[in-house]
Amino acid sequence: MLTLLYITFNNGGSAAAPVFAQYLKRSKNPRYEVWQINVYPTATNAVAVVTTLIYAWSSDTFLRGKRWPPMLFGASMNIITCASLAYWDIPVKWQWACYILAGCGYGLSGLCFAWAHEICADDNEERALVTASMNEMAYVCQAWLPLVIWQQVDAPRYHKGFIGGSIISALLICTAFLTRFLHNREIQQKEKMQETSDEVSSL
Repeated sequence: MLTLLYITFNNGGSAAAPVFAQYLKRSKNPRYEVWQINVYPTATNAVAVVTTLIYAWSSDTFLRGKRWPPMLFGASMNIITCASLAYWDIPVKWQWACYILAGCGYGLSGLCFAWAHEICADDNEERALVTASMNEMAYVCQAWLPLVIWQQVDAPRYHKGFIGGSIISALLICTAFLTRFLHNREIQQKEKMQETSDEVSSL
């Protein structure tokens, strides 16, 4: 489940293609200069940097180590922005907002790996296998998936890409909930085993 979690994070949203830059490049009214096409999309990266810091801080402070709430927020933002851009016929200001706010879904990598290390904390071999699998399989999928749903000929609308990004982000939410459920169940099982072991040792 952790591997699937990282696959859905790494391939969700619209990060696989330079969607904002291509939107600006294809715009005819107004026409944007080359420096504007290069500079304006950095706003998305700025949002990604800020939200990454917010996710890490909130997860370690008032969320008390919970990694999944920021994942739900980032994936929800992916769904909102991708679904809006898939519809396409929306106000220009909202289009810009969607392109920029898409960065909210970029900063979850650290939380995914932090969660994996915490879940597998009792077994070094398991932790190594899980984190290696997460990293490897995510990039294996990233090698071919953009060729299917983020095809250059579809720019700047990327209808398949935005729909695919929405669906994958929805899968991220489902996977995060299932991972949380399985982790909590594992904790309960370990507690019961510990209680049984304590009872046996006391006898």
